[in-house]
Amino acid sequence: MKSLHHSFDVDLAAKYGVHEAILIHHFQHWIRFNKNTNRNFKDGKWWSYQTLSDMAAHFPYFTVEDLRGILEYLCTGKGRKSKKSELDFAPVLVKGNFNKAGFDRTTWYAFVDEEYFLNNVYEREISQIDKGGLPIGNGRSPTPIPDTKTDTKDEDEKKERGASASAREEFVYHKIKMPQEKYQKLIEDFGEERVKIKLEALHERSLIKAKKFNEYTDHALVLRKWLREDGQNESQSTKITPLKQNGVQWKGKKLL
Repeated sequence: MKSLHHSFDVDLAAKYGVHEAILIHHFQHWIRFNKNTNRNFKDGKWWSYQTLSDMAAHFPYFTVEDLRGILEYLCTGKGRKSKKSELDFAPVLVKGNFNKAGFDRTTWYAFVDEEYFLNNVYEREISQIDKGGLPIGNGRSPTPIPDTKTDTKDEDEKKERGASASAREEFVYHKIKMPQEKYQKLIEDFGEERVKIKLEALHERSLIKAKKFNEYTDHALVLRKWLREDGQNESQSTKITPLKQNGVQWKGKKLL
């Protein structure tokens, strides 16, 4: 049995709204994760990036339009209303775009006030969790693309297999899934930009040729095969054409 838990800070919910507090906690977790692993530091801030559709997959109780409205509210501080009066406040999040590929429109998010949301509020919440005050799930590694899942298993099974088994890392991009270590290995071997391009190509195949895509049981293996084939094609295209002189074919780079 699997159980999905999402948490939020009560004080933030009272100030910004429950839905907003849930997303603030979401970004607190992943921006702090990136900070601790020294990733996605741009223009003096730590960032997390994710598309609305990917985010909606991890929040089944929000639609894409719901998320768009909540994020716009957190980025501008204006637009939504409480039962009593309109709630305006200083923006919580700032948007950015640091994607390497021009076609990639994934939005990046950072906190306007990192000290407050990444340290003061987050540390207070963790302290409450340690004391049993709030429930929270173990963070799973994203893609760009994350949630707070934890497996609730029988205690005897946990002791047998180890508590770490419930927090195995997995990379997920739409319908594409693979162990996080395999995704990192692809980036090491072929470069992040090339891997992203092939990810998008595999995603398009899942939409256009669903039957063919469903035959792929190992998505990491498919991507590696495509990337190797690209490399072989590039290598062949740069080979030196054999030269001829006086009817004799020479395979070397120079004619001696």
